[in-house]
Amino acid sequence: MRIPLTFGHTTKWSSNVNQGQCINMFPVVNSSDSKNQLTLSSAPGLERWVQLKPGQVRGMYGVRETIYAVSDNTFYSVNTLSGASTLIGTISSNTDKIWMGYNYTNQQLIIGDDANGWVYEDSALTAIADVDFPGCSSLATIDEYGIVTVPNTSQVNISSLYDFTAWDGTDYVNAGGHPDDVKSVLADHREAWFFGEKSVEVFRNVGDADAPFQRIDGTFQEVGTNASASPASGDNVIFWLDDTLQVRMAQGYASRIISTPAISKIISSLSRTDDAIGVTYTQDGHTFYVLIFPSADMTIAYDVGQSVKAQQDLWHIKSSGVAEKRWRGNSVLDHNGVVYVGDYNNGRIYKLKRDVYNDNTEAVRKVFTSQEVFDPEERRELFHYELEIEIEAGVGLTASTQGDDPMIMMQYSDDGGHTWSYESWRSMGKIGAYTGRARWYGLGASRNRVYKFAITDPIKIEAVSAYLKAKAGTE
Repeated sequence: MRIPLTFGHTTKWSSNVNQGQCINMFPVVNSSDSKNQLTLSSAPGLERWVQLKPGQVRGMYGVRETIYAVSDNTFYSVNTLSGASTLIGTISSNTDKIWMGYNYTNQQLIIGDDANGWVYEDSALTAIADVDFPGCSSLATIDEYGIVTVPNTSQVNISSLYDFTAWDGTDYVNAGGHPDDVKSVLADHREAWFFGEKSVEVFRNVGDADAPFQRIDGTFQEVGTNASASPASGDNVIFWLDDTLQVRMAQGYASRIISTPAISKIISSLSRTDDAIGVTYTQDGHTFYVLIFPSADMTIAYDVGQSVKAQQDLWHIKSSGVAEKRWRGNSVLDHNGVVYVGDYNNGRIYKLKRDVYNDNTEAVRKVFTSQEVFDPEERRELFHYELEIEIEAGVGLTASTQGDDPMIMMQYSDDGGHTWSYESWRSMGKIGAYTGRARWYGLGASRNRVYKFAITDPIKIEAVSAYLKAKAGTE
């Protein structure tokens, strides 16, 4: 019989209900004429591209063939055609997220990091000297205005038109639909989304020279965020981690919760969530919202389009290395058809690529499970005689490198995922051995069983399904 694979990472509060694990693998919903309508693909890898000053790559911004990036306290420009980086200057901080925006008329780039702001113009990086600049807990640019949320207030200040160096203390709005502090601003479709601690409001440029940004009626939501860096937009959708630790998605001005019980379990168990970073990227027709929890060493990802196809929310865990900790990504820039990823501690910028199967040349562990195997009517014991995992074979690498004879590990649990059997390894087939089959025999009996598989070799992985030969017992 065919055993379906997990619909993403689905382990619930009680693993007895569901033990679905999906780490560095993401679900793919196929056409109706496919062998299996849901399969699993390995997540893309990180290919080294540019080395900046060692430290956290705190933010990136793309303008034509140039990427501007801050690593630690150092500001760079990087040519996307040559990969050549130029050190421009330094800023006064070396931690926390960097926010950036661009003014095409005067070719100004604004940079903010909570208390301070800088402008890069005419090949020079200078601090914003205007005494009316209020600092920024976040920033955005719309219609060539700079917009900053003022730390620990409900106030949002606006720069002069076309000039991020000029600020007037009277040019501000209050996102006052709820008496809370504004944590973040996100620009989307020339609208400014203001995320408060307990509310969301949307403003638009109405062309009034004295008060350009005004609230759009009917956009107020009584849900906010405590994670100012979590809002992100992609594929005409806005995402954020709300103040109840649920992940939300807004299409138009209405939002809905997209975090499943399994994802809510992960988030609520983390040691800290207010430093969560949200990023989006699109690759090979998949748009992902990735939510990074730096202090908690955890990264989760949501697939927008595949969730629509499956008619249920599909998540997976992203990690780097074999220890299943956080992904190396700290900032992401989807620019000119390439996805660039900034590392969280070594100053590297990578290219995210489907045909790269490790992160920063390091092996990555991919894990997925089957759905549960049981007798749904009488809960009789099932005797498991033979298990086969159908996975693309013959994709081994050249001789004398890791992955020349790729291996897949299998374990099983008969007690709701509380304990697992010993590891049992099988070959997936050397390069060109396309008809290879990974099979296990004599697997005992169980009333409820889940199979888990893991691969660390740097190869392409497409998991199609699992198959079991079993016979029901008498009780």
